[in-house]
Amino acid sequence: MSALARGGGPDRGSGTPSATWTAATQVAESEPRRFPLAPDEGWLTILLVLLLVLPVAWSIDDARWVLGQREWTRFLPWAIVGGAVWGMIGAKVGWGRWTTHLLGAVMAALLVPIMVGSVLVATGGSPGAWFHATSDAAVEAVLDFTVRNRTVTAQTGHHLLILGLICWGTAQFAGFAVLGHRRPLGAVFVTGLVLLTNMSITRNDQMFFLVVFSLAALLLLVRVHADDERVSWLQRRIGNPSTVTSLYLRGGTAFVTIAVAGALFLTTTAASAPLSGAFSGLNDKLVDIGSQIQRFFPVGAGTRFSGVTFGPSASIQGRWETTLEPALTIQVPVGDPAPYYWKAVAYDTFVYPNTWTLSHQNVGLPMAAGAPILDTTGDQLESPDLRKELTFTVTKLNEFSGRTVFAPDAVASVDKATNLTVVGSADFFGELETRDSYKTYTATSLVPRVGNDGFTENKLRAASVDYPADISAMYLGVPDGTFGSFSAKLEADIKSVAFTACLGRSQKESDPAGFCAANAYDPYDLADAARSVLRSSQFQYKTDVTALKCSDLSTVECFAEFRQGYCQYYATTMAMILRDLGVPTRFVEGWLPATPDPQTGIETILLSNSHAWVEVYFPGYGWVTFDPTGNGQTQPQALIPGDPVASASPATKSPRPKSSLNALEPPDRTIRPGAGGIGSTTGGSSNGPFIIVALLLIFVIGLLAVVAYQRGPRGPTQPETAWSAMVRLAGRFGWAPRPTQTPYEYAGALGDILPIARSDLLVVAAAKVEVAYGRKTLDADRLSTLRVAQRKLRITLLRLLFRRPKRRTRIRRI
Repeated sequence: MSALARGGGPDRGSGTPSATWTAATQVAESEPRRFPLAPDEGWLTILLVLLLVLPVAWSIDDARWVLGQREWTRFLPWAIVGGAVWGMIGAKVGWGRWTTHLLGAVMAALLVPIMVGSVLVATGGSPGAWFHATSDAAVEAVLDFTVRNRTVTAQTGHHLLILGLICWGTAQFAGFAVLGHRRPLGAVFVTGLVLLTNMSITRNDQMFFLVVFSLAALLLLVRVHADDERVSWLQRRIGNPSTVTSLYLRGGTAFVTIAVAGALFLTTTAASAPLSGAFSGLNDKLVDIGSQIQRFFPVGAGTRFSGVTFGPSASIQGRWETTLEPALTIQVPVGDPAPYYWKAVAYDTFVYPNTWTLSHQNVGLPMAAGAPILDTTGDQLESPDLRKELTFTVTKLNEFSGRTVFAPDAVASVDKATNLTVVGSADFFGELETRDSYKTYTATSLVPRVGNDGFTENKLRAASVDYPADISAMYLGVPDGTFGSFSAKLEADIKSVAFTACLGRSQKESDPAGFCAANAYDPYDLADAARSVLRSSQFQYKTDVTALKCSDLSTVECFAEFRQGYCQYYATTMAMILRDLGVPTRFVEGWLPATPDPQTGIETILLSNSHAWVEVYFPGYGWVTFDPTGNGQTQPQALIPGDPVASASPATKSPRPKSSLNALEPPDRTIRPGAGGIGSTTGGSSNGPFIIVALLLIFVIGLLAVVAYQRGPRGPTQPETAWSAMVRLAGRFGWAPRPTQTPYEYAGALGDILPIARSDLLVVAAAKVEVAYGRKTLDADRLSTLRVAQRKLRITLLRLLFRRPKRRTRIRRI
């Protein structure tokens, strides 16, 4: 590329190119062109630009950002190559920076949605259909969070679109920076920043991508510098430019090779980590952030955003990743043999296809330290005499993230001030958090007694099925699309197991088959049958199921078809099948029990103890824990049969009709004044007024910004400052001065393009010359005139955006 091009623009005014430039051009044009279509910078430069940006796309793709599905981001390399090519095309055809990026944004808005749509549409389709698929997905995501007031969205197209646009924009900037501005350092910085940001929040080993990027970046810097030196020697007609270029390239390549090899050697052999302490607790903070963005962008398990955390939503992804690091210690009474499931969140709403959430109709209730937690909620116990108090102390280790209170069954009180998240019109338990970050807390729960004086199978089997209306409204919802042919068959198998179990217990009946036809579908029998079937060898526990083709299936149908998954798959399937059979069920996340130390009663809870299970509602008894995860991952929690108990409602011991409630649309509810829970909103409210107000605010702010820009600068104006500001603004639109132009020549050239600004341009140019070359000091009147001229030029020079520079004279490579 020519020195004129590097200076910023062609000759737009009076004057002729310098003699050295003319000679250099004549020398270059006198030599034969070996590759007529080769760019001036050479194909190697183009290749290095592509190698510079491709590791960004590979890194994002490898991170499995969208629900752990790597195949969904396979289009990113094409998007990033498209952006780089467009940036380089804009530079080669002579467009200015703003023109290239504006048209590139239009191209990205057309092409990237088509690439995303090709992923969203399972088979076939046309570019038009792909574009519509992406636009529909993005619109649906916006409607979910605005008009429909949902806590989460099941859409993924908007997430893919954002990733694609990030790749396109990064590469477009890099391509134009290298070929248009001749500033590869800026391209390296921006591209490297995106790459390192993604790598820092990715769990996968991405050293290969960093090595490729480093090699491409260093070689690109060497290449452009060698080209600059070649042009400089060509202009001055000193030495052999080809020899100089060759020396620079050989020496630079050797340096890059040694530097990268040395860095790799130190990386693999260095034993100290002096900065490791600076990042203590960073993972927990990233997980906290991830829990907040999950509702907008369901991130994959390959990122550090997807660690162990408990929040208002839980997206079921392709992988379950935990470590053996300790998270908590919990001290229970010494000698207590009961295994306690430490509940964190009880979700009521399943959002198709793979997300559990606390209903958007929820509130946060402030609770004082020691206050009874459940007394004013829908989870208030009807038979507290069937339970016993358990007092325990929880201590957080390794700066475990969050303020969640972990407690088994029904938490009664906590010795710290808390916020209780409740859901539904009857205020059912959702989540309990301390108001301030805690290191330790002591709490009391009411846990079931096991035996004839507490909970038994026969008591739960005889429990009423006359569920409160609030329970049915909140915990029987099954969204459309949850069930398919495989999950329907699994449900039928569970009913068959419940019927067979009933026959085995009813041999003393005169007509066991008739008796079981009326009683086999007792809620306890159905829950026990579901747990038994899911824990059987039919299902395989796997923590990585990303290879399964489940992108178009609900979690339930995916698990029923492929019979592989982890605890969230087991629990979701059981919860949805029981709901479909008319049994109120909720999805719970927390910690598996650990074996307490026999001397101290302390359980050490590892991050790998994070778990999901279900709770089933029994009138008169409350919520009872069932864990369907098998394959040796957990121990079955069975009750003793107990003494025979008469049925509370024998007339209703028959299959109940499937719930017609849709969990995506819970009943409207107006939030109590002062409610501040996560995701709190007013049911049925319209966002139209807020949108109008927001648009008006944006308009007013934009108007004020324009006025402030036009009235600047505020302080005293100096000639050098005014001249630099004028040149910088014009240069941004592709009209920078040539190195050989005097201030008067440059002002005259701009005046020919913008006659309306001629007088102001000459005022700034004259002041520049008088002060810089004449060593004069301007009086107050001249400075005032200069300030007025500068203010006018800040507006009038914006018209250069619509003036296209002439094509630049090229120098062929030699």
